[in-house]
Amino acid sequence: MPKVLDTTFSFEEMKRKWNLDNPDEPYSRPSVPSWYDLDTWIIRIDDNRMTISTTGWKEYPEYIMVGGTQSISDSPKGHMSDLIPFRSKLLPNKPLLATFTNAPRWIEANEKAGWQITNINPDVLNSIPKKIINDIRDYAEKNNKAWGIKPSSELKKWLMMEPPKWMKILKLEKKFTPLDEMEDWIQVFINSIYEMQGKLDRGTGNNWFAITNIIQAISYMGEGAEHKDIMKLLREIIEIIETKYRDGKQLKRELNKIIQRRKGERYQ
Repeated sequence: MPKVLDTTFSFEEMKRKWNLDNPDEPYSRPSVPSWYDLDTWIIRIDDNRMTISTTGWKEYPEYIMVGGTQSISDSPKGHMSDLIPFRSKLLPNKPLLATFTNAPRWIEANEKAGWQITNINPDVLNSIPKKIINDIRDYAEKNNKAWGIKPSSELKKWLMMEPPKWMKILKLEKKFTPLDEMEDWIQVFINSIYEMQGKLDRGTGNNWFAITNIIQAISYMGEGAEHKDIMKLLREIIEIIETKYRDGKQLKRELNKIIQRRKGERYQ
């Protein structure tokens, strides 16, 4: 029975295995921009452990590019139903970006799977850097492709607490005005943290690892989460930044400025 191998491959590793298993049908990927160079791949094999399909991705701080999906001719069905769920288990909870064959049936099928292609929510667009949106839109237009975004798993939408309470809890600048819904505020907060990755991920200690673990915990809390549970995790991130880094107080001030800017950009 076909299955997905329980490991990941670089592009060259995937291509090497594909070509060894399928010398008459070598893997071919069109020339793509550098931002679409996918560096992590999974492989589906048949009963003889021969490669029959693959898909890849590349993770960025605020989103993940996915694509490169191919299968050999006359191979067993079920490529997407095997590859995509397996890939989903490996990816962090971030928005996905991809291009698609510009055909109604493909677009319809992917929209049923949760992709936004023909009617992308403006809030979803605002959660991703404008440059990559412009890049993927231009690339799709030049190559007669569709493109889309699959939002990260949604958290339940809570109403914000009173601003003074939030500011007291997070110890951020009191002039900050929260967005209308907690989900929006959390997205701004997390994206701001990732914008500071260069300063927080210094290659020493486990501080950045601890921060990203907390972010992942927030992302997977789901609809049953309570206000107090989310606030506790947000406080932990602020505490790590403020107390675990030598210049923690300055870093916290920088974080607050980024939050202010991102909050403004989101609702310009």
